[in-house]
Amino acid sequence: MKVYKENDSFPKDRKIVLTIGSFDGLHLGHRKILERVKSIAKSIGGESAVITFDPHPRHVLPQTEEALKLLNDPDEKSQLMKKQGINHLVFTPFTKEFSQQSPQEYIQSFLINNFKPSVIVIGYDHRFGIDRKGNIETLKEYSNKDASLEIIEIPKEDIEEITVSSTKIRNYLNVGNIEKANKMLGYPYSLSGKIVTGNNIGSKIGFPTANLSLIYPHKLVPGIGVYAVKVDYLENEYEGMLYIGARPTLGGALKTSIEVNIFNFNKNIYDQSIRVHFYKKIREEVHFQTMDHLQNQLLKDKENVLKYFS
Repeated sequence: MKVYKENDSFPKDRKIVLTIGSFDGLHLGHRKILERVKSIAKSIGGESAVITFDPHPRHVLPQTEEALKLLNDPDEKSQLMKKQGINHLVFTPFTKEFSQQSPQEYIQSFLINNFKPSVIVIGYDHRFGIDRKGNIETLKEYSNKDASLEIIEIPKEDIEEITVSSTKIRNYLNVGNIEKANKMLGYPYSLSGKIVTGNNIGSKIGFPTANLSLIYPHKLVPGIGVYAVKVDYLENEYEGMLYIGARPTLGGALKTSIEVNIFNFNKNIYDQSIRVHFYKKIREEVHFQTMDHLQNQLLKDKENVLKYFS
């Protein structure tokens, strides 16, 4: 798979079957759309292409609600698309100026001039252009005048059959329901980041933790609690337990802390990167009266995590 950061470097001498969307999470529903794109590309001897946007449009355009947290950073999205067998992935820079294009400008100047697609596969409810005035009918009207372009609509009934959505997954993660989120994603949800210096309290009670600082600021962090996780470090995988919270036993913190205790691991990994895959929430956050109480609970937590993975 080839990844493009600039639209003008896209090859224009191929039969391209194209779809467009944020594809946040690249969940099981998204994969049905990608299978359709790949199938059509194969049938016409062409290649599959996905256009997505970075930054996400909701991080650029004015919003009344809280800034959207995302299920994937761009690197994760690239890896997931590659696993799905997509030929071309385009990260189009989304700006306020880009959002001000008329639907006709979007089609001609953006889609046709940059990608020259043979087929565009799009959902019945897809919107584009200034004030989201463009829709599937706008694309069909254009294709009626251009015989070289075919528009294939994913009808309402097909989309409504897909009970999976990025919003549902975010809601499950926010309350710590990892197992339902993972079932919809089709893979374990993950966070990646660098290890930063903590207060070393964990080491003093036999549970040294690596404090994770996220690389991607818009990444959704699951709800507060203790989780069974697996940790990727230098191509090796380790079991562990991860805590998300404000450390109430230690007097509380100004911001949410993400700390992972990696089992059977004693390396110094400060300032190095790891990826943590979530499997199950073990318990809620608890305020313990003493450090001994905390230590006893951590022993039980570790036992429960090991039991889960066994």
